[in-house]
Order: sequence, then structure tokens, then C-alpha cells
Amino acid sequence: MSRPFPSEVPAGIESRTGVDDEGPLTEEDLPTTSFVERVVIGDEETAFTGVSNAIVDVLAKRKLNGEEQYLVWTASYEVCWRRVASLLPDYKVLIDAFEDEERQALGWPELRRSARLVDANAAADEDELLF
Repeated sequence: MSRPFPSEVPAGIESRTGVDDEGPLTEEDLPTTSFVERVVIGDEETAFTGVSNAIVDVLAKRKLNGEEQYLVWTASYEVCWRRVASLLPDYKVLIDAFEDEERQALGWPELRRSARLVDANAAADEDELLF
């Protein structure tokens, strides 16, 4: 969620006399959902609140002991290997995008997906962009 621009003032917000509306905003002036907060759990575990997608990108793929793993870049700027089971279904879009890029780089033909699913994914992506 992004912070609103100055011209995007929500309905019902009014200027009040005697209140300094020109000064810098304080933390209490902003909605809590606009913050990304880093929470440290124990000594090593780190979590982020206020983000809907902790994994930013899929960087590579490997097979370890017969199990597929993806190298992912997280919102905390960390890079780590994750099992496919831990990524699906939440990050299927990122995995598919990575797989498509790999196929193009190797000169392989594009995967044919169901036209119905392609249309549904496009509609879902458009809805997500509109917030």
C-alpha cells in the first residue's frame, strides 16, 4: 500500500482552525498500514509486518537430494534457498515468471497455458494493480 499524494485527501478530512496543518507529519498522522516494520524473533529470525509479499524475486533454481529449490530475494534484502512446497501457491506467479525467463534464455519454446487461465491471471493482476 502506498502513501497518498497531497492531492489525494480522503473524503471527510477537513482543515481545523488553530491546528498546525502546515508542519511535518508525525508518526501518529500516518495510517499504520503504510509502515513496513522489521520484527526480530529470537536471535536469527526476522519477519516483516505491513508487507503482503515477503519474497521479492526468484533468482535461481537447483535440485538438492531430488528436491527442487529456488534461490529467492526477500524483502529484508536476504538471499536464501527455499523449497518449492514452501513457496506454493503464494509465489507461483514469481516462479512462473522465472521459469519463463529461463526458457527464453535457453531458446526453448514458450509454455502453452490454458487461455482461460491466462485471462483469469490478467484480470487478477489488473485488480491487484488497482489496489
